[in-house]
Amino acid sequence: MKLAIPEYASRSLSALENAGFESYVVGGCVRDALLGLKPHDWDIATAADPEQVMQVFSGKRVIETGLRHGTVTLLTDSGPLEITSFRCEETYSDGRRPDSVSFVRDVHEDLRRRDFTINAMAYSPTRGFLDDFGGREDLTAGRLRCVGDADRRLTEDALRILRALRFCARYGLTADPDTDAALRRNRFCLKRISSERVFSELKGILMAPGAGNVMLTFPEIFFSVFPEMEPMFGFDQHRPDAHPYDVWEHTARAVDSGPSAVEVRLALFFHDCGKPAAFSFDPDGGKGHFFKHAEISARMADVMLRRMKSDRATRETVTALVANHSIPEDQGKKALRRLIRRMGPDTVRLLFALRRADASAHTPEMALRLITSLDRQEILLEGILAEDSCLTVRDLAVNGNDLISIGLRPGPAVGMVLNALLEEITDDMLPNERDLLLRRADEIIRRNEIMNSVNIRWLGHSCFRLGYGDWSLVIDPYADGSVSGLDNIRESADAVFCSHDHSDHNAVENVVLSGCSVPEGFSLESIEVPHDHHDGEKRGMNFIRVFSFGGIRIVHMGDTGCVPGEDILSRLRGCDAMLIPIGGFFTIDSGEALRIVRAASPRCTVPMHYRTRDFGFGVLSEPEGFIDGYEGPVTRLDSPSFDLTSASPAGLMILRPAMLP
Repeated sequence: MKLAIPEYASRSLSALENAGFESYVVGGCVRDALLGLKPHDWDIATAADPEQVMQVFSGKRVIETGLRHGTVTLLTDSGPLEITSFRCEETYSDGRRPDSVSFVRDVHEDLRRRDFTINAMAYSPTRGFLDDFGGREDLTAGRLRCVGDADRRLTEDALRILRALRFCARYGLTADPDTDAALRRNRFCLKRISSERVFSELKGILMAPGAGNVMLTFPEIFFSVFPEMEPMFGFDQHRPDAHPYDVWEHTARAVDSGPSAVEVRLALFFHDCGKPAAFSFDPDGGKGHFFKHAEISARMADVMLRRMKSDRATRETVTALVANHSIPEDQGKKALRRLIRRMGPDTVRLLFALRRADASAHTPEMALRLITSLDRQEILLEGILAEDSCLTVRDLAVNGNDLISIGLRPGPAVGMVLNALLEEITDDMLPNERDLLLRRADEIIRRNEIMNSVNIRWLGHSCFRLGYGDWSLVIDPYADGSVSGLDNIRESADAVFCSHDHSDHNAVENVVLSGCSVPEGFSLESIEVPHDHHDGEKRGMNFIRVFSFGGIRIVHMGDTGCVPGEDILSRLRGCDAMLIPIGGFFTIDSGEALRIVRAASPRCTVPMHYRTRDFGFGVLSEPEGFIDGYEGPVTRLDSPSFDLTSASPAGLMILRPAMLP
């Protein structure tokens, strides 16, 4: 049998041979050609060392891609061609790459170092096949087998464990007993591999036609990478009418049914990972329930994708698909339009593909019902898209400049008003006509549906209460009554946010105390900066909190002992109010505070001017040194609070604290 080598690779082989260097096409291209597949890449192995390879191709475009390990890349008109010198490898102390390589003249030595027999074959047009380890026989038998000792091969480079699963999934192979046992035995070596490489192999596995079978065959290998998913294995869903499989097998079957879109395959992989945590059992009905499992699964997927260093676009698409995969059957036109507005047409199409694959992994009766419903919804979806109706903010007959022209201050409120208009159009409450939209926008602004005022009340130290209508939050490190001079003010707030994350500040994260829902228009951005201003000793993290109330942005700097860099300051720029510590033993000095204020350009600055006194707090008469360098209006209030609106106040606000003498 002869392999049909493309002309650009054949010409390069001949050039090396004519220079006196034994050369072969090798590895995956030989494997794929034997399987009747078109190789994605052609690679050459040669007796020439790297310098000799470069001499053979002098005058050609050659890149020293891996010169230390014997690889150069020849750039041809038909694509790149990797040429690697015959080599043997020493120890792999990092479990990924050889510590050193030795160039050899014997191709058999080179083949001996390779991972699997199906990748350890070489071919020369003049010498024919070299197959020292039975790779052709293994291909014919559908068998994956390590070259030599399986444990040694897999511990040399732990990424080979996932490569093995990818080959099994792609080519329908079964690992031979020794390789199978070694894959399971050495799975924890994957911890040595970078997240990026693991994620790349995971995507390759999930995109292969036999991904589900590999998931069912080697679940423990997946769980060594994603331990959060192990509870899925063997988890009975207690829904025999719909779910004949446990959560893991259902997931594997859904992945196998998914389209060739990596975002959908990833979303199918994660879509039910939150089911065990969401499970409840109805003893009367004898059925299991998984309320809010999609939301839980999306949060878990986000954590795992971040750990895998997934790019942001993929992570956001996957988590959106997971969060929405459990939408009700037979949604009406209005609900579908709202879904399109929220996710975008392309992502909704991916969502429908995910739901179709998910449906196929149910009982035949339930699958038929779900897919029939999806057929109807897809017809409705395409009809909505064909109408060219107003589905996104870009489709509105007005834009942000139009709203600014009628008096709306530039900032987040512009987007909020546009979205409010789009929401009313989606609900058929308002036509997409310019004059009517401007009239409605003016009503929204005048009625303060977006631009509510925020009451800012200084409680002492770095504690503030922010009141937004009937809802309030407290920003504190010492608001639990444990420090003299500060009462337990947490009890009176709907939510508490702490600016620190270390034990001596009674740190809490976002805690909703009263059960009140977060008001519309409120959002929070948390920015971490090191918290090391306790005599230079790192004590955890400081959180700069950016609170948005409709169109008003308020920045709380916390006890910012570390001066933030430009990357952080750029995220604060143009805020409405900045609550910033000045003076004292644990806080930045007034010069640095002034620099931050000038860089962030807030409309209003409230300095927290205090000194520590044991663990009680005494207030300075004014923020020392700050006012002297401050350029702008200064307003002194004999009050602990003021109302911040879109128009006033502005400048420096000097407040009397509410709880300190």
